[in-house]
Amino acid sequence: MSFVIVLHLSPTHQSQADDIFQRVTNMPVMQMAESTRIEKNHIYLISPATTLSMTDGCLSVAPANRGRGRPVAIDLFFRSLADAHGTRAISVILSGLGSDGAVGMGRIKECGGITLAQTPDDAEYDEMPANALATGLVDIVLPVGDMPQKLIELSANARSIKLPPADDEQSAMAASPDAQRTSAAEGRIATDSENVAGAHRP
Repeated sequence: MSFVIVLHLSPTHQSQADDIFQRVTNMPVMQMAESTRIEKNHIYLISPATTLSMTDGCLSVAPANRGRGRPVAIDLFFRSLADAHGTRAISVILSGLGSDGAVGMGRIKECGGITLAQTPDDAEYDEMPANALATGLVDIVLPVGDMPQKLIELSANARSIKLPPADDEQSAMAASPDAQRTSAAEGRIATDSENVAGAHRP
């Protein structure tokens, strides 16, 4: 599993977020300055005045086109993550102001991924998780302290479930309504990710 963190940063701010995260994890932490192929057990951070997108296992960096409207960096990344990784994408909405991420999270759901949000009462700024919940598209709502264990569980579930080949599955589903329900449930549990996008405004 790899992790991409999209923060709302001032375009003129010299971010020290990579140093802060590196103090609390043994995983390598990289602030993105150029397009990079993602690696397992790495953390990737957005840089000021940029946007991130996911394509073919690579994170691409582009200058941000910042108008006067609301921030959309998280929405843009979630959409690209969903398109690139489909059912293996997970979006996580944490504490923050505004509604960035709520629209892009819908794309994650549309492509079969899993959506998580911090419990609003647990967030310093509850607008982002509350707006995410208002969409009705959040699968799992947890305090931020419970998120790591849940991600570990999702990853373990995805590795342990082996779906049958397409031809065999279709035959089994045609033969049994119970098999249809079981297959659908297993497929939903298996929508894990090698790429977790965390959106957080400190």
